Amino acid sequence: MNCVRCGEKIQEGADSCPSCGLKIKTPLKPGALLPPEKPPATPSSLKKEYSPEHEEAMDYIAPGEVRLPEPSGIKTTPGKEKRELPVAIIAILIGGLVIVTIAAAIYFLALKQTGLSEPELAVHAYFDAISSGNVENVKSCFVPESQPNDAKLASTLSVISRSNVKMEPKTKLVSENKSEARVKIVDIKLSASAGGREFSFELSKFGNLLENAIVHLRKQGGRWLIVRTD
Repeated sequence: MNCVRCGEKIQEGADSCPSCGLKIKTPLKPGALLPPEKPPATPSSLKKEYSPEHEEAMDYIAPGEVRLPEPSGIKTTPGKEKRELPVAIIAILIGGLVIVTIAAAIYFLALKQTGLSEPELAVHAYFDAISSGNVENVKSCFVPESQPNDAKLASTLSVISRSNVKMEPKTKLVSENKSEARVKIVDIKLSASAGGREFSFELSKFGNLLENAIVHLRKQGGRWLIVRTD
């Protein structure tokens, strides 16, 4: 028989192990066998039953791989950062597209309300500048090589300002391309005050004064400017 502690052979009838001194409660009788040694108990908290779900949940670490511990309280999902960046870019692009669409809608709505093309609006701006009596405003409506004479312009505007003359043109677009346009002056409504009296009239009432009144314009620096008038 062998000792359950050190494995030394114990003689039959002995009450202890001759090597380690382990006491034997019941002396061995000739022919008796020692009870089989029980495996050490395993705490229930350490027991884990194997299942396929456990295998999927296991985080495999390859030989030689080093992983740093994640900061406490912060959970990250692999690939989440890569997904968030495109989403943010798409959101910015969509927001910009919405703003551009709204701005374009407002712009074209304004044109639709006036019913005038851009070259026609430039001609109307010219008549508004004349009515204001401001020399620089009038000159800003012309291309550099077609600037009106300062002295003549100032004299004309002085008369217009004293009589408080306002001019409202009626126009029609004759032709337009990317750089040039022609606008016909169909009629001009004049309103003024003199001697304490106010009056208004349309030039079309006095014959064909505007029969061939054409304004030639050129697009320069993103603006339609007057080149000459016929």
